[in-house]
Amino acid sequence: MKEEVVSIEVMENMALATNPFAVLNVTTRDDRERIMEAAEDRSLMIDAEKCQDARAVLTNPRRRIDAELAWFPGVSPSAASRVVSARTLDDLDELPLGGVAKINAYLAVGAVASPLGKDRLARLLDTVSTEADGISIDALLRDINEDREVAGFPPFNSTDAFDQALAERRQEWRRAVAGILTATPSLVMVEALYNLVDSMLAEERFPRLLHELIDDYSLRAQPFIKAELEAAQRAISKIRSLAASRPDALEPLIAALGKLLSTWEQITRPIQVSATLLGRTDEDSEGLAFAVRSVSIDLFNDHQLLEHSRRVLLLVASNFQAIPRVADKLAEDAAALDDIADQRQLREDEIAYAADIGTFNKSRLSVDTSGLSWKGEHYPLHSVAFARWGAISRSVNGIPTGTDYLIAWGDGRRTATVEFRNGKIFEAFTNRLWKAIGEHRLTAIIDTLRSGRTIRFGTAVIGNDTVVLKRKKMFGEEDAEFSWSEVSVVTRDGSFVINGPSGSKASSALSYRDVNNVHFLEVIVRKAFSAGRVRLSEAFGN
Repeated sequence: MKEEVVSIEVMENMALATNPFAVLNVTTRDDRERIMEAAEDRSLMIDAEKCQDARAVLTNPRRRIDAELAWFPGVSPSAASRVVSARTLDDLDELPLGGVAKINAYLAVGAVASPLGKDRLARLLDTVSTEADGISIDALLRDINEDREVAGFPPFNSTDAFDQALAERRQEWRRAVAGILTATPSLVMVEALYNLVDSMLAEERFPRLLHELIDDYSLRAQPFIKAELEAAQRAISKIRSLAASRPDALEPLIAALGKLLSTWEQITRPIQVSATLLGRTDEDSEGLAFAVRSVSIDLFNDHQLLEHSRRVLLLVASNFQAIPRVADKLAEDAAALDDIADQRQLREDEIAYAADIGTFNKSRLSVDTSGLSWKGEHYPLHSVAFARWGAISRSVNGIPTGTDYLIAWGDGRRTATVEFRNGKIFEAFTNRLWKAIGEHRLTAIIDTLRSGRTIRFGTAVIGNDTVVLKRKKMFGEEDAEFSWSEVSVVTRDGSFVINGPSGSKASSALSYRDVNNVHFLEVIVRKAFSAGRVRLSEAFGN
């Protein structure tokens, strides 16, 4: 985040030097005669017109109230004098100040001492907003009227006029704070307000004036907010455009988006918190949060990029905690993605397997959710178009000498063929191979049949409603077509055998070891038969 990200326009400070009491160097307890004398004496040293204006204000009971509220009501003249000479906030610590007097003192000294560090700025904002919340109208009016009584001025009894004067004073406080923030480096201002809001939340308090100060801060932060929203939209568009073609390029983009959101959260968290506490919506933050959330959803739904999706969702969750609606929705999303991740891990655990084949020159055979691998060649699961596996028992003179196992698969361009003699590896790998590609292969076969096309398996031509088998003749064989309701199936001698009706002499033996996808065809046919279906596409329902 750059220091100049928040530009706050210069506003006029509330300066003690312009207060009529300061101009004439008199106290709230000086009478009319003393004020007149002071005006004459001071006019010899400073602008006479200012002195006459100050005298007119302080000697008019109704106009005087503004000067009193801008001074130190309830504070002795000696303490007020010490406030005027104070140059740091620490100088005010031992003075008997409270309410309006303390606010005026802090803002006056804050203007003189600016720029303040983050801790002192937070202290000033905390003091001003907290004291403003604690003002007692009755006690404040009593303090003012007690000084008036000493000075010989009539009490101020107009409640409506007093409320109006105090409301105007609150606006002056807001302008004074704006002036102090103007003199403060942006980074310091942002960190001070961020830390103050967090401490307020921890203490379960949030003064009303602080909400108003944050409203002012929000207005002055609009140039930054607009620029960051535009930058976020560019980042979102870039992530979407690369998700399909270049998922490997997403990491730096997501990292950059994370930095952007972190900066956004630093600047806007006070705005988010204030809006939430007031039952309002910080529309800019909520809009940005849901825009980034939509990227997370798209990364998973459209591109199956689970980990990227979770990373983006975590960015939103960590930077928009102050917005309940966002937090609730993200909790639901996170739970859904966690469940998906758990399911994926279960599938990975079910599928993942690897073994070394060979006695001396070993080759690695493996399967996991990313694909099948053999001798350094990798086949993504979605690319596998066929698979077959089977075993042949060996013997010498009728004595069994072992079993030869074969597993093969391919993607239409390449074929991997694995031959070995370890039955445990064969059983373990084919079990996982089925779990890895079985559903995909079953679906592909059924979809093809449902479309009206046929598929050749060895000597058989498989259709949705019928099957073409080979009928034996005296000299060769011929094709014979039957409906599925007319045929029967059996497993024999390492083959899936489809037999025509009794007496038809039609049959096709499809070797599990040599014919692609026979294992999957068998499941479909047997499932259709057990369900009483006459169309293979209805094996698992319509």
